[in-house]
Amino acid sequence: MKHLSDSFNLPPEFSKALNFLMTMLQSQTILHSGKVTKDILNQGSCQILRYDFTSRSIPSGNGWRWNQAKSRRKVETQMGDVTFFKLAPRRIATTSNSFTTPNLKLWKFCVYPKNKTEHPFYVLWCERGLVVPDVLADIPPSSGCSLDQPWDSTCNVPTRPISINDLEFLAPFMDSNVVCELWPSHISP
Repeated sequence: MKHLSDSFNLPPEFSKALNFLMTMLQSQTILHSGKVTKDILNQGSCQILRYDFTSRSIPSGNGWRWNQAKSRRKVETQMGDVTFFKLAPRRIATTSNSFTTPNLKLWKFCVYPKNKTEHPFYVLWCERGLVVPDVLADIPPSSGCSLDQPWDSTCNVPTRPISINDLEFLAPFMDSNVVCELWPSHISP
């Protein structure tokens, strides 16, 4: 399958990022956000902003911040000029050397439309981010799961103590007496 970005002779990861941008912009009405929100850390998230922003304004966690990769690319597309680069977590100097940064990757695109009456806009896309399992998706922010907690280097999501209630989704596969003992208020389907 030929990608939209193949004709730009870009390294594979840049080609993938540009292809995402071009496909996304052609398939959606562009809605601008006022500022970068923490939702950008969820894998696949995309935020479009009317105003430029620095890497320090992107939400991060204790012990790390976003670092801009040195390599940046500029291409001329049908929609206009696009400059883009990768952002990755970097340990803050005051953090312990044993600290593991999360395995995340963002792309920042600066789009300068060919139509000079249109203003430039900026797109932030999370290619690799937090993947919240469906069972944990409904856990409220007050549950203790946050960016300020230690990171588990094997799955790259914030760790927190697991409660027995987190495992209630297993009830249909368990003996009903055990289910009643663990979750007295559980209602069987």
